[in-house]
Amino acid sequence: MLVELLTGAGFKCLEARDAEEALALVERESPELAILDLALPGMSGAELAWRIREKIPDLPLVALSGKLKVWDPDDLKDLGFTRIFAKPMDCDEFLRVCRRIVGRQEPGGAATGTSTGLDETRPS
Repeated sequence: MLVELLTGAGFKCLEARDAEEALALVERESPELAILDLALPGMSGAELAWRIREKIPDLPLVALSGKLKVWDPDDLKDLGFTRIFAKPMDCDEFLRVCRRIVGRQEPGGAATGTSTGLDETRPS
């Protein structure tokens, strides 16, 4: 679903089955943004973020989680996540954030600046 949402919005997506594959993709492909699920098989999304930070410190990271309450917001901020979304998420807001991070233009609007800081988005 996430890949379909992003490709439908004009993003090129690389998808990984697990954290090890994701780390290899990030190193090889140099993406503009990495979107990580915090609950990955094997290595957690938080550990993956830490390993990405070691190799590519400036890569913007966005986190997704269906169990956000188990994570300490300060720990996630320290890992450098630009934004955290709780599942289920607001898809329109998610796309706005992704566009802003990579400096893409909103449909029918002007390009927006880079998002900074940790901003938790929870469903209503």
